[in-house]
Amino acid sequence: MITLEQIRQLENKVHAAVSKIAALNGENTLLREKMAGYERRIAELEGQISAFKQDQTEIEQGILSALDQLDHLEDEVLEKPRDASSTSDSVDEESFVTETRDESKQEDTISSGSQTQSSESANGEASEESDENPTSEELDIF
Repeated sequence: MITLEQIRQLENKVHAAVSKIAALNGENTLLREKMAGYERRIAELEGQISAFKQDQTEIEQGILSALDQLDHLEDEVLEKPRDASSTSDSVDEESFVTETRDESKQEDTISSGSQTQSSESANGEASEESDENPTSEELDIF
């Protein structure tokens, strides 16, 4: 037969099980809410990833377009006749040589002018007129 004590133990076990089930149901609800929040966040991040991929594709297309334009420009430059480039090269060389000669003359003039001034200072014969009326060579330092 079943005793009163066994019934009380059974009642306590059932009560503990009901309490445990209620606690687990509360935890389950909380976890479901968190999961729903995480799913929303995942959807948000997936949308951002999609937007970034689209932006990246547009950036890549822009870069490829710019490179293509540069290739066309390079092809156009290389297709010009060599005669025009060799003529411009010789003109550039001539102007460089002329400029170099002019610069050498100016440096010589400047250095000889400073030597003259230092020799005049050493002799004590420096005149005030040379300071007031500089010659055109002294003014043209470039």
